[in-house]
Amino acid sequence: MDNASSCDTLATALGVLLEERYRIHFHPENNRIRCLAHIVNLVVQAVLRGLEEAEAIDDNDYFLLNKDAPIHYNEDDDEDLKAMEAEEFDEDGSADDEMDFELPEGASSLSVLLRLIMTKIVSSPQRRESFRECARKKYTNPLVDKNEKGTPLAKLMVIWDVRTRWNYTHAMLKRACLLRKAVNEWVHLHEEFHELTLSLNDWKWLENLENFLEKFTQVTLTMSHSHTPTLPFILPMYRHMANELHLCSNDSSFPATMRACHPAFRLRWFGPAHSDEYVRAHAIFETAYQTYASMVPSGPSGTSPQKPSRDLPANKSFLLGLTKTTSLVSIEPGHEKTPPPAAPQQSEFDRYISNEGGEGDIEKPLDWWRNHCAPTGKDGVPGFPVIAHIA
Repeated sequence: MDNASSCDTLATALGVLLEERYRIHFHPENNRIRCLAHIVNLVVQAVLRGLEEAEAIDDNDYFLLNKDAPIHYNEDDDEDLKAMEAEEFDEDGSADDEMDFELPEGASSLSVLLRLIMTKIVSSPQRRESFRECARKKYTNPLVDKNEKGTPLAKLMVIWDVRTRWNYTHAMLKRACLLRKAVNEWVHLHEEFHELTLSLNDWKWLENLENFLEKFTQVTLTMSHSHTPTLPFILPMYRHMANELHLCSNDSSFPATMRACHPAFRLRWFGPAHSDEYVRAHAIFETAYQTYASMVPSGPSGTSPQKPSRDLPANKSFLLGLTKTTSLVSIEPGHEKTPPPAAPQQSEFDRYISNEGGEGDIEKPLDWWRNHCAPTGKDGVPGFPVIAHIA
């Protein structure tokens, strides 16, 4: 049954009628199977919302927006894609105007950056021909360099997706990962797009997202066949998705990083410091920290993991030294006490996993991060700007 509010009313009314007329107890929630395609869309839209890829479901339900469109995207039915792949170019290319799209201000999601690259590539015949040249350069063996359908990679074009349809986004990711070498080469050849360059870690993250969405694509593909009765497969499909997501969760570093970013959990959630789970989570979280530390600039908007101490003026050094005197008793020459070596300055990562800053309200981790995201807080206490970017 559809998830529209009118169907809620229908199910409730049906329950009342069955009870009154036939003494049949019908619970409108427990005895109703909702539209699986809509449920899948709600789940994926919620995930993509966290990646800056979708609006909040309460603001705009993408399933209802595209209700009259096919549930499953099939590249074989994409006439625009087939037209671009069949294009033939003159030696001097085409003189058509290019469509320019600027990087959204504050955009940090890799999928947003990838979409912009795809948009740039397909925005004019000249750019499409340039990409075709990159593909021919990178994929020279048609017997090896081909997709699952046997089409040579040199003949494929990237897919320009529709943001409000997640299965288009999955198709874009899948095709881009397949043509990664050509995409990297194309960005490298266009100096004006160097800011869009994707690293090996970026591509790994995009591949993980593509693998995640693949689970849902397979479900919608299976459940969109008009010649197959789908009702018997509803519960098996739910179980299949749950199992696949569980496996995906165990194989991914995301859950460990996600839990560690909660100030009330951090790494303590994974058990004693010597346990295998703790050691694994520590390695995953530290790797994420080091990756982000290299991207967060030092200065007002961020900090480096370690900052060298500045040389103080002689007079100020002397005064600061006086404040550390522990006794006014004079010490004879030759009997001065050698001060113990200063403890090494802890990195932001070490301070965080040692529970600096406290746990905060377990139900309001974002409030804690608002108070600790700056390099230095209002009270002068160092914050956690690098880990704040991860969180």
